[in-house]
Amino acid sequence: FIHDVNAQGASFIAKEPEPFVKSRQVTDIDVDASGRVYVSAWAGASFKGHNAKGYVESYIPEGLEYKPFPKLSKVSEQELLKYLASESQTARVDAQQEILAREVTHLLPAISAQAKDTNLSLAARVAAVYTIAQLGGQEALPILEKLYPIIVLREHLVRCMSDQLGMAKKADTTLLIKALSDPDDRVKVAAAVALGRTGNKSVAPALLALANPSAINPDLL
Repeated sequence: FIHDVNAQGASFIAKEPEPFVKSRQVTDIDVDASGRVYVSAWAGASFKGHNAKGYVESYIPEGLEYKPFPKLSKVSEQELLKYLASESQTARVDAQQEILAREVTHLLPAISAQAKDTNLSLAARVAAVYTIAQLGGQEALPILEKLYPIIVLREHLVRCMSDQLGMAKKADTTLLIKALSDPDDRVKVAAAVALGRTGNKSVAPALLALANPSAINPDLL
């Protein structure tokens, strides 16, 4: 089944599940960079396994044009950037991991440019943001702060500023406090978590200012 969701405040609400593929006792599912889905099922093989039971199936969307995916350790840096901007989540993750493995920090400006590129999908731009944070470490903070005005990336930028504790302790608390009043509830939640991770007690008043004691049910105390 596909369990899709709709945004609701800072969280989500589930839609009715929709049938996806007919299989039984599924153990795992994966998607390759070309869009082919693989499903493994034990199908009665039990916990100990059985040589005559269990299988792996592939599901191919109608009209899919298969495109071979290269060994990323052998491609150029420019090709890695191309795959980081792919429509395929699998390709983006694999490209990100290869970029991090190569420790190519000189690509930070190019990856930042992809985060700004409105011609790319939001998913690809978000992938660029997380790559910046992981590749640059504390040196990524100024880059993330410059990207902060981009509204659709703000939730992820705030998260990345504090995801690593070393970065969180050096994050711009003024910017994070500003994010507490963002129109987007998800940005507010990310900011509250980020401020806690900074370990800076001086930000406590900003968090307390959001509290509404009158709305607390005394029966829950």
